[in-house]
Amino acid sequence: MEEVCLICCQSLSSGNTVVVERGIDTLRDASVERNDGKIGHLRRVNSIKIHVQCRKEYTRKSSIAATKRKQDEGASTSGSSPPRTRRHTNEYLFDFQNLCIFCGEEKEKKKDIKSRRIIHRVSTATFKDSIIAVAEQLGNDMAKAVTKRIIYEDLVAAEARYHHDCHVSFKKPTTGGKIGRPQDSRITSAMEKIYTYIENNDDCQFTLAELKDVCKDFTPDEKTIKSKLIERYEEKIVITTKNRSLTIICFIDVQHDLLSKAWYEKKNRTKRKNVSEF
Repeated sequence: MEEVCLICCQSLSSGNTVVVERGIDTLRDASVERNDGKIGHLRRVNSIKIHVQCRKEYTRKSSIAATKRKQDEGASTSGSSPPRTRRHTNEYLFDFQNLCIFCGEEKEKKKDIKSRRIIHRVSTATFKDSIIAVAEQLGNDMAKAVTKRIIYEDLVAAEARYHHDCHVSFKKPTTGGKIGRPQDSRITSAMEKIYTYIENNDDCQFTLAELKDVCKDFTPDEKTIKSKLIERYEEKIVITTKNRSLTIICFIDVQHDLLSKAWYEKKNRTKRKNVSEF
């Protein structure tokens, strides 16, 4: 699998490249202004390798202004469509208004109000600081995931929500409580099929529709698939939605242990088979 540039999604094997570290905040600011969905990945990394020319074009003020003009023109031509917020335009970004910041699950809308889990809205700036402090003490995978999710967000402005029981379990993990609902075995089974398909494939880009087709008996919803992919591969992938319907999953780090191991094992099996036939 080839490394690809986050900006143009083309191979990094051609053209001059640069590892951006000190200028990562400039890329983040450009992504926010462009409203292109790349900010989700940029927030999860401290450095990134991209094309030199792509970096110049991506952060150029005139280029950003031109992109915003096109977006405004596109919005004005679709007057019948309701205005979209930046957070919902890029589906794979975390939806703080509808998902619990701890378990990442949606509010229970179908159940009777009395049967629903208690939901709170973040109302103070100190709430975020206290959660990050607890996460630093815990140091486990869940704590790291929550920290990544909220570290750059103004939770009050974002109208962030959380389950009461998830908050309690997060602060007191020794009580034995688990964050979120019990894992659906069907989702686990379906995602294992998707992981196997990805990790035994030489390609570095997949469409969401392609991955959904891998699941025959049961297919998780798109939000679940994307959140599970990010949970497993973390900063190794970027998920981009184009034209509202085409979602592309792109692996940008070929050194990912799971992927490289599966790829080499597959190649070795092929070589051994060819030798035995000879």
